[in-house]
Amino acid sequence: LVWLVPISVAQTSDTSEDLNPIIQTPPAVSDASIKSRISAIFDEIESLNRVTVEVNHGVVRLAGEVPS
Repeated sequence: LVWLVPISVAQTSDTSEDLNPIIQTPPAVSDASIKSRISAIFDEIESLNRVTVEVNHGVVRLAGEVPS
């Protein structure tokens, strides 16, 4: 019986680490922030400055015409 106690203690300490993993996620980026960043980049590129940018729930939609 003396040998069984240390074995069972060692097993419980190993499994307790897996039961509560810590999950960290980066903060969500707002649609306005995404749109602002893309628009600022496109404004610097002459052939893209007439492209409109729409963002809805993180999905980006581009519209307009560019030279071929």
